[in-house]
Amino acid sequence: MDSIGAVRRIDELGRIVIPKGIRNRLRINEGDRLQIGINDDGKIEIQKYNAFHSNYEAITNIVLTLEKEIKKAVVIISDGKVLTRSQTAPEEITNAEDVNNDIYQKLFSLKIISIDYIPLLKYGRKYSFILIPLVYNSEILGGLVIFDSKISEEDMRIVQAFRNLITMILKV
Repeated sequence: MDSIGAVRRIDELGRIVIPKGIRNRLRINEGDRLQIGINDDGKIEIQKYNAFHSNYEAITNIVLTLEKEIKKAVVIISDGKVLTRSQTAPEEITNAEDVNNDIYQKLFSLKIISIDYIPLLKYGRKYSFILIPLVYNSEILGGLVIFDSKISEEDMRIVQAFRNLITMILKV
């Protein structure tokens, strides 16, 4: 068991308090959804719910289609990691790679940001890209990364349409 573990009682409504240290470590905030299940050993597992994972195939297909439409490499990040990438994304950017924390924190500004020559990954080469938050009901679901420092208005309209499509798929 993790060293942050704690003993808690379940109240009369079946609720349990998750210690602040664990919530902070897992970036669990008030209102976040948690997935609760039982593993093969009969132990209760609780983890932060990630709508991307249950819709991975559909999201990957959208990323590949978006790449064809705008002719630019595309990556989706979620929970501080690369979730999926288009075929022309830089080879070092692979699924489950840790994203540079400064970049990930920029999603919380809720603004589309053009970033020049900064590493996307925690340890990696520097790139120019556009970072677009994926938001539903004020919750940051992740980010869409377009590898180019500038994008035409027409391409941005296409990106916005795909962004809306991704958000609709992720609604839960």
